[in-house]
Amino acid sequence: MTVSSHVIEDGFTHSVEPPPADTAESALAAMQEWIARQEDFSALPIIGRLSDRPVEVAPLDIRSLFADLPHAPRSGCWMRSREDSPTDPRMQRAALTYASDMLFLRNALLPHGVRPGDASMQVASLDHAMWFHASPDFSRWHLYATESPWAGGARGLNRGHFFDTGGGLVATVAQENLMRRRPR
Repeated sequence: MTVSSHVIEDGFTHSVEPPPADTAESALAAMQEWIARQEDFSALPIIGRLSDRPVEVAPLDIRSLFADLPHAPRSGCWMRSREDSPTDPRMQRAALTYASDMLFLRNALLPHGVRPGDASMQVASLDHAMWFHASPDFSRWHLYATESPWAGGARGLNRGHFFDTGGGLVATVAQENLMRRRPR
């Protein structure tokens, strides 16, 4: 692990804008409606694993995120702790860091029509970097906007940004992942 520490001080500020997105509540309602319409829920094991995590997730476009059809290599979701987390900024950052690895490498698989949890694939995070721009309150919703600008050689590159509900940039994330077809 590499850690960069810095005291809080005044200075120039600017940041990227969050992408247009439905509210967390409407994304959550859309996900619940979509889940209710699924005939073979067991074919979507990732949904069950998400509901067991300490982080609540509301994807912006659940069909593209969990389908096996090719899609542009970008996605987004709202995330927050399922329970109020301690107010200690270090614990808030730890919770956001944990959440940053959820659904992230999926972006590199989207253009290739691979469903998350596909047994024919070997996937793993190879490295993961995170920069905090503000202290999050992860008991509140955060928009996680993610994309994959490149994939090749059984690897994919992913990057993303966490925004608070006011549109403020909270953190930036980058990750390289392994995505290899298993031999038959």
